Amino acid sequence: MRQTPENRSTPLRQWPAVDRERWTEAMHPRSIFDAAANDVSELAPITLSGLQHGYGQWLNWLHQQDPSLLTLSPGDRAGIERLRAYHCALMEQELADFTVAGRIRSIAGVLRAIEPDNDWSLIQSAADRIHREAKPKKDIRKILQPAAAVLDFGFSLMESATPKGDGLDAGGYSSLRFRDGLIIAFLILCPLRRRNLASLAFGNGLERKGDHWQIRIPGEETKSGREVYCRWPSLLDEALEEYLTVHRPALLAGYRVRGPSTEALWISRLGRKMTSHAIYETVCRRTKIEFGTAIHPHAFRHMAATTIATLVPEQTDLIMTILGHVSIRTSEKYYNKARSLEAAKRVNDNRARARRASYVIGRNQPPLAASLS
Repeated sequence: MRQTPENRSTPLRQWPAVDRERWTEAMHPRSIFDAAANDVSELAPITLSGLQHGYGQWLNWLHQQDPSLLTLSPGDRAGIERLRAYHCALMEQELADFTVAGRIRSIAGVLRAIEPDNDWSLIQSAADRIHREAKPKKDIRKILQPAAAVLDFGFSLMESATPKGDGLDAGGYSSLRFRDGLIIAFLILCPLRRRNLASLAFGNGLERKGDHWQIRIPGEETKSGREVYCRWPSLLDEALEEYLTVHRPALLAGYRVRGPSTEALWISRLGRKMTSHAIYETVCRRTKIEFGTAIHPHAFRHMAATTIATLVPEQTDLIMTILGHVSIRTSEKYYNKARSLEAAKRVNDNRARARRASYVIGRNQPPLAASLS
């Protein structure tokens, strides 16, 4: 989402002193003899970050309404009428219902931590109701494409990064097409959340094991709190090898600002680490051109789950493994959705398989270097 004055989040360092000090204290691990109620210190870092960001958006809105509101105590600011006004302001921005629910839930979550003696259940209940009655802002059925067709598109982008004239346009548009194709193909085979996808780096999320690469993301960095540990998709071994030996070094060479190099896997055209937002924009732009509708990274998770539920419905537990679902109910909804898919979508699989086979056979890249500088 584009950052506007309405949706900016006030950073922790700029919070009112009382909010900042109490929140910082609440995040410190407590003794086993302390009361466990409202203990946010046991929440996953990604959850704490989300609460902090959402509360910062609330403070930003208050400041825009009247800066003097920030001189009140945290609880006095959160009167029902003011919360209603905030809810109306969020609705006027035409935010998704789930987003609005998250904003309200963040206020309740932080207030419970910094003013634990008060009852904030009314705010939490309001957020739960919004979430329960939420309707998706976008019809996911109009976004999804057959997984095989999207995978085929990823390979076609990589294939288009071919030598021209005197040689490969390494570091230029060819390398960008190859990188983007690899990201899209990877998302179909291993649909990480974009925050985790953007964080992949050598020695931090991506590690060498024998003749292949492993992905390992600790639970404290995932939304579900579960560790992600899996092999890099074998179908993309050759593609990763070419990216690491040709395109990534070339993109790094385009670094135009002095400073330390990055160990990040995904490199921007300026030789820097790609942010999660940059990956989002890149995937949406590429898929919109190809399919007429932008496929955002989170939709790849739907496609992966739906594909499993369609082709191997007896293995719905596999969806939990790949997507990190805590409950089988979350996985089963994809199974129910898959039953309504048209069988004709499977026709794309043969075409995609043939293209992928020709890609692997047609490439003869040098082996990976033993270490990466």
